[in-house]
Amino acid sequence: MAIYFKDEYSAPVEMYGPRAYVTANGSSVIASSGLSSLGSDGSGRYTLNYSFTYPDAHAAVAVLPNNNYHEQSWYDSNSTTSVKVRFYGNGGYGTPSRWSAMVLR
Repeated sequence: MAIYFKDEYSAPVEMYGPRAYVTANGSSVIASSGLSSLGSDGSGRYTLNYSFTYPDAHAAVAVLPNNNYHEQSWYDSNSTTSVKVRFYGNGGYGTPSRWSAMVLR
């Protein structure tokens, strides 16, 4: 479903919202939507498999580690069926105690 804005714009602009999200403790899913599974590719590396197929591989992904994790987190690759997310800290890949990822399109 899309929302269209007209008043502030000269032409209607389509806006999308979250299509999939996950909150996890390591590789154990606490809450999710739009995912068929969460795979572990090793310590701090995960693949989020969508329960649908995107028409292209141009989704935006936000990765959010817990507040005690002070290093890097990012998404690695994005396809029409999945996205890979990564957590890196203390000189190597590591898993925050709790983390979230959200896919927007």
